[in-house]
Amino acid sequence: MTGWQTIDRAPTDGTTILGRMDSVRFLCAWYVDEDDDVAVWCIKLSSDPDDWAVDADGDMLGVEPEAWMTLP
Repeated sequence: MTGWQTIDRAPTDGTTILGRMDSVRFLCAWYVDEDDDVAVWCIKLSSDPDDWAVDADGDMLGVEPEAWMTLP
């Protein structure tokens, strides 16, 4: 798959993708924590599966990407 796709077609298995909001692009992945009943798009700092962006309280930084593409 190449080019930008609508976010509803993005993988939700934790795969790191390139997300876009307006003109801003960032690494992100669908994050699910069944213990806390959380499922959101979150910013990734790298393609490492454990490397999530968090705020000062340790909470995941959720984003609302409008489009996505596979990593180049």
